[in-house]
Amino acid sequence: MAGPLFFTHAMIEQWIDDGEVLFEDDMLTIFEQNTSYKLAPAVRVTQLLSGDDLHGWMGCVLSVEEAQSAGAEHFQGSLIIGDTAYQCEEGFLGAAKSVVPATPVAPVSPQPAAPADVTKTGSSFGEPEDMLADFLLKHL
Repeated sequence: MAGPLFFTHAMIEQWIDDGEVLFEDDMLTIFEQNTSYKLAPAVRVTQLLSGDDLHGWMGCVLSVEEAQSAGAEHFQGSLIIGDTAYQCEEGFLGAAKSVVPATPVAPVSPQPAAPADVTKTGSSFGEPEDMLADFLLKHL
């Protein structure tokens, strides 16, 4: 199973501009993959501004909730914990376990059922190869 995914604000904004994703509330739907990710605010620690990296956060991605529960203050691209300050890249974190099938944009209309009194021995084409092709076209 894949680990958590970090999506930067810039990445999501570009995808929205390109029409590749939909981002509503805390859900990011990627159309090409037909998947949705439940996201939580997160940061990627990019630079140590002052102090020592006693928490080992340099280069790590943390949810904002995780950083705050450890005692850090989060404010506009920075984390401060004790005498240590980090510069961060803002974004969102989504775990692989939160990937769910995306809901289709438009509902698919049901196929009309064949009349019950008609006996069919094959497809409308009549040949076995055509029967398979007909079946695959209707069910895929």
